[in-house]
Amino acid sequence: MKKYSAILVDDEFSALQNLHNKVVKVGNQVTVIATFQEPKEAIASIIENAPDIVFLDIQMPGMTGFELLQHIPTLTSQVIFSTAYNEYALEALKNNAVDYVLKPVDTDELKKALDKAIDNIEKKAADSNTNLVELLNKIIDRDHKLKVPTQKGISFIPQEEVIHLEGYDGYTKIHLMDGNILTSSYN
Repeated sequence: MKKYSAILVDDEFSALQNLHNKVVKVGNQVTVIATFQEPKEAIASIIENAPDIVFLDIQMPGMTGFELLQHIPTLTSQVIFSTAYNEYALEALKNNAVDYVLKPVDTDELKKALDKAIDNIEKKAADSNTNLVELLNKIIDRDHKLKVPTQKGISFIPQEEVIHLEGYDGYTKIHLMDGNILTSSYN
């Protein structure tokens, strides 16, 4: 099971501890890597660690959660706002928040928010992998190479180098002109 990192930011110590305990309890795929009461300290950590998920309080002394986000040049994290004020929900959504949970944090609502964040992360990864595979396929097709999955990864073999293919115990042996034999991990 893949683990996802999270940073929690809330100026109230008890609210931060409560959120931390609940994330640990319901987010078995989520590891809290840091908690901050000071938004300015959180900015550096978010930039440096690029966590998968960031929980932000909105009303904090010196800087709101929205202002904190403006200090992060390329935010790749899923943002979940955790606040006592429900009037900020629309602004949270305008700031690309994945979800918005009210304090005191309800365990079921937190679980739903974490599930939504993880789904978004996995969808982005799947889209990225699909784009990479499409690009590789275009390059391979253009260069007339075979993709051969092996134990060491994927080998790209020019078609004209292949002498013949041999089925072997559910695998495929590829005999090449230079005398080498590649074993594909697929039949």
